[in-house]
Amino acid sequence: MSQAIEKEQTTEEVAAIICEMLERNHRALREKHPDRPPGRRCVLTAPKLKKFLDTLRSGCYVETALKYANIVERSFYRWLERGEAEDRRMGEIEAKGEEAQPIESEEPYRLLWQAVGEALSYSEVMCVTKIRMSKDPRVLLEFLRLRYRDRYHTKHKEEIAGDPENPIQHAVRIYVPDNGRGPKPTKGAKPDETES
Repeated sequence: MSQAIEKEQTTEEVAAIICEMLERNHRALREKHPDRPPGRRCVLTAPKLKKFLDTLRSGCYVETALKYANIVERSFYRWLERGEAEDRRMGEIEAKGEEAQPIESEEPYRLLWQAVGEALSYSEVMCVTKIRMSKDPRVLLEFLRLRYRDRYHTKHKEEIAGDPENPIQHAVRIYVPDNGRGPKPTKGAKPDETES
């Protein structure tokens, strides 16, 4: 049965739901394959997830919130990829007008994907609200410009035009050092000419 994160749910409730689903999946795997070693339990606990979501909602970057909650970044992004894939799969089925049933083992990751999206949205909404209420919103506006560059950053476009008869000439030379040893001379080149 598909679940969705409700706006009224606290981060503690959301974390508990996701972690209970992960534990249920782990138990089901052990029951399905009793002859196999049980495997490692999921290291994501409800208190860790709540701490992460609360930190994310406060406006911190994902990487900062992960470190603060002691969640391994690589594992987290793997979980998010699984959640996004499941969310996309269900969306495609629903777009065809059919009822989408979640894959039980992927459902907690889909809920995690939704919870992270909600936490990031909440952070942005709170920041915009504070800007509107503030007498001097420059600090918060700068935060939005850095955090959500594509939406709040001022874009500058400069065009340089030259004389049509005499176009502007430019050259770009990129030098990548060879393991700190410096460039190697090109065969037949003068001592000061090097390969770029």
